[in-house]
Amino acid sequence: MNFRIEYNPNENNSFIITPRLTIQSSSANSKVIALSGFDPEFVTASMLLSATDNITDSKSDSYNFNNDLLYRHKFAKKGRTVSINLGTGYNERDRNSVLSALNSYYFSENGIYGDSLQQQAKTLSSGLSLSSNLVYTEPVGDNSQLQANYNISYSKNDNDKKTFDYVFEQQDYSPNVDTLLSNVYNNSYVTHRPGLGYLYKTDKANLNAGLTYQYATLKGEQEFPKVASTNYSFQNILPNLFFNYKFTDRMNLRVSYRGSTNAPSVSQLQEVVDNSNQLLLSVGNPNLKQEVRHFAMSRFSLQNKQKTANLFWMFFFQKMQDYIGNSTMLVQRDTSFYGQPVSRGAQISMPVNLDNSWNTRTFLSLGLPIKYIKCNLNFNSGLSYTQTPSLINGTENLSKTLGINEGAVLASNISQKLDFTLTYNFNYNFVNNTLQSQSDNNYIYQAASATVNWQFWKGFFVQNNLTYQKYNGISTSYLTDYTLWNAALGMKFLKNNVAEVKLSAFDLLNQNKSVNRSVSDTYIEDSYTQVLQRYVMLTFTYNLRNFNGKTPPASPDRHGEFHRDGPPPGGGFGPPPGGGFSM
Repeated sequence: MNFRIEYNPNENNSFIITPRLTIQSSSANSKVIALSGFDPEFVTASMLLSATDNITDSKSDSYNFNNDLLYRHKFAKKGRTVSINLGTGYNERDRNSVLSALNSYYFSENGIYGDSLQQQAKTLSSGLSLSSNLVYTEPVGDNSQLQANYNISYSKNDNDKKTFDYVFEQQDYSPNVDTLLSNVYNNSYVTHRPGLGYLYKTDKANLNAGLTYQYATLKGEQEFPKVASTNYSFQNILPNLFFNYKFTDRMNLRVSYRGSTNAPSVSQLQEVVDNSNQLLLSVGNPNLKQEVRHFAMSRFSLQNKQKTANLFWMFFFQKMQDYIGNSTMLVQRDTSFYGQPVSRGAQISMPVNLDNSWNTRTFLSLGLPIKYIKCNLNFNSGLSYTQTPSLINGTENLSKTLGINEGAVLASNISQKLDFTLTYNFNYNFVNNTLQSQSDNNYIYQAASATVNWQFWKGFFVQNNLTYQKYNGISTSYLTDYTLWNAALGMKFLKNNVAEVKLSAFDLLNQNKSVNRSVSDTYIEDSYTQVLQRYVMLTFTYNLRNFNGKTPPASPDRHGEFHRDGPPPGGGFGPPPGGGFSM
């Protein structure tokens, strides 16, 4: 449930309240089969070091409540404003999970050894966040503003995990908590951010620059199974810059830079072993520090509206200080870790702060009209490079990934009743490791699709989408290419076509798959997620469009800054969610 309540007592004052509530209940089942050996192909059992077969069933209930209150006031003098934003948030999650595992350890010299495991974990986690942002702007001349702001934020996260072992002789779970797999941990993160900014705007140029001083404290307290605490403080100078220049109505250049910090999560800080995968154990690190991120972006666009042609170029660069990466130990012989038995061939992972982490991406798109078939043809090309540090048995490994992306889109808008789109994308990825050369890998992903929409008679319409995807270079034990065909038949009716009924058929060929390759510093993981395949759905949609002849109000800046056509000081610019590019 999402609400927006706006009250404007007069033209100089406004109040906006935006409460949001989410309630969720979920269940999940996962199965993990993991192998470790001398040879990645595991031609014979004698080449195996160890193997595990796990099943985890879990159920969870959670809710999340957030609310923002924004007050804004404009003084009589143009450009002089003040605003204050108060934010609150609370979330809670109750999760129960059961892990069942049959572990077999293979040794070529002495045969096969087996073991079994069953345990129940009950986890209760909660989080509270409070924040306030005060902003004051003062005009300086006709085209400039000075801005002063102060932000304070507080977040507290509690995590209580209790694990109970299954006693096979009693056919029941032990009432006693397994202290080796249980932990009660609380952490808090407080920031104070005073800042100054300068805004300048003309018909061609828009400049927004600022400097923020941040003082942050990170505290952690462990209450069970032993009492321990950590306390860190950090001081950072975080600059930000946004500059936009309009050479002409068709040519535009935008440049931005932002400094920010990222605090470790409670799961990264909590010193409790996760043994859901017996060959890949992990544990938190209460001594983690915050990350410091530096992000820069530039964008250039050139458009010819008369010819519907365009050129678009973007560039991203990001560097992290005290990057939260992984320290992994490759187990050479049977041992124990926090009291947990670990077989040779397994891995033990812990988050640590590292340097030498950075990534960059560039993207170029060119659009050209093809008038005789009433289409636009777009070519896009991208190049990305990522360097991720880690520690393997105490030695630094740099995982370097080079990605090449090429694609084309043919889009038609023949009429309001008929259009089609054809796309093709090709991704080539090169992965190189300075230490773990056996994890080097090259793989290709290709996707092609065709979409047709046709309104053929009195509001009746048909929709068709056909997508083909193929992976090269990943495991051949699973189908790595498939075709997805979706189709729909529907009708629009009532005045202004505000109502619609549609019968949709998804995955008509019953081939839908979810395949993903993840390359880390110590292993390559091909994951195949079970997804909903062929099904049919009937939907009815009714659009409410009555705004009394007026345009619906636009959403204001939630921080309350009165900047003009530029981003709020401190950022707002970054790559799309997921780190990809969208057009």
